[in-house]
Amino acid sequence: MKRLVPLLALVFLVSLVFSNIAFGMDKKVIFSVPGTPSSLPVIIAAKEIGEVKIVHNRAQAHAGFLRGDTDILLTGLSVGLKFYDQGQQIKAFASHVSSLSYLVYNTETTKAVDSFAELKGKKIWLPFPGSPLEEITAYFARQEGLELGKDIETGYSDFQSSVKRLQLGKIEVAALPEPFVSLALKDNKLKTGIDFSKLYQKYNRVDYPQVVLLGKDNWLKENKALLKRFKQELTRAIELCETDLQQAIELVKGSYSFSDEILSESLTRTKFSLQYDKELEETVYTYYKNIGKELDGKYSELFKVNY
Repeated sequence: MKRLVPLLALVFLVSLVFSNIAFGMDKKVIFSVPGTPSSLPVIIAAKEIGEVKIVHNRAQAHAGFLRGDTDILLTGLSVGLKFYDQGQQIKAFASHVSSLSYLVYNTETTKAVDSFAELKGKKIWLPFPGSPLEEITAYFARQEGLELGKDIETGYSDFQSSVKRLQLGKIEVAALPEPFVSLALKDNKLKTGIDFSKLYQKYNRVDYPQVVLLGKDNWLKENKALLKRFKQELTRAIELCETDLQQAIELVKGSYSFSDEILSESLTRTKFSLQYDKELEETVYTYYKNIGKELDGKYSELFKVNY
């Protein structure tokens, strides 16, 4: 029996090593993700197979990914398209978030905002000209026979500034993503109006992807097993968010600059919806066609991860 115990331990270690090699676990994968609630499933999944860098400066995160400092980047869909336009050899291999943006208004300065028609003659605040939030806002306005910038005035400020100005009553309405929605709602006079995801579904009966996971084409080809393992872990992480949100939050404790309370509230207004490959490609093409910015056929290569 004394001889058997060390032998069993050796067998376990050998099997573990071979298992890790089979999944490419001898390699260290570095993920770059923003410090936002929508990153939570990715952080959980990434910790199982590599190292997670949580970044707050998007420009630095993008530059680091393009330099090769990180292997996988979680970022906005429009960023992936921009990189592809620049000739970067990348793939958008997954999207997992379809809801995180809302219209937030000050109840002391305006009545409830349940439609864009109610914003006629008013001013809506957006992060910057040409932003994805401005694109979808312009689309929603058109569905109600309005033109953004004409029937509805636009103003621009970063999300933190918009939250503060809403709370001070200096602006009436702003389009915000989480966690800024939850941060804004700490002030009782601020309320959510339009849920962008639900409104898009009303018009199109499908979700629209808001973030993508990017990888360098060569890296993904050389790490097929790791990609497969990550997809499995990401599926599990999203399932955990749906079945036991508090446990999911415990797994990322200390990862965010805001409280667990804000994180929990944010996640109740965040919808996760995993899409890969052909399904993701079709959803993206449909989205851009719907908002009046139909994509060229060349972008289909961005979503082809056939290895």
